[in-house]
Amino acid sequence: MKNHLVGITALMALAYSAGPAAAQTTASSYQFAVTTGLVGLMPSTQTAQLNVLNLAAPAAGGTAASCPIDLEFRDAQNSVRKSLQVANLTAGTAASLTFNLTDMPAGTVVFRLDIRGVVRSNPAVTAPIASGASPLFPIVGCALLTTLELFDTTTGVTQTFTSDTRPFAYPAATALNSAH
Repeated sequence: MKNHLVGITALMALAYSAGPAAAQTTASSYQFAVTTGLVGLMPSTQTAQLNVLNLAAPAAGGTAASCPIDLEFRDAQNSVRKSLQVANLTAGTAASLTFNLTDMPAGTVVFRLDIRGVVRSNPAVTAPIASGASPLFPIVGCALLTTLELFDTTTGVTQTFTSDTRPFAYPAATALNSAH
């Protein structure tokens, strides 16, 4: 038992002495996504609008972190009905995506369509995450608040509003090669 503990301790010391490069990770497919619940849209009289606000504080020193986002409307079968890519949603700004009758395929007759809003953020993490930093939250430039509203297309009066979202994808991190 004693020799086993000595071996483990030596292995841990070797790993620690390998330096910071061995303890770094990079996010190879960091993906953050939230979804709203389903809402019933009457495309002939209503418009759905998915809104995203970046609540992140402006970066110190004037260099803003990148916050690319995708907004999507999906139907009950999880098919993407409409989407928008925003290259960088800077701190304090918002983006919106609308969906209404004109977004339906020509000839489609639908009285009611169940849809939901999806917001995905995929910040590019190209540099290693420093040892001790959390690979789950490597980007501080994205602090997103998502809302979904349905409004009367003619009058503009909001009929339904929600800011209730649920996460449905999680980031993944992989170890860097420790070659020196």
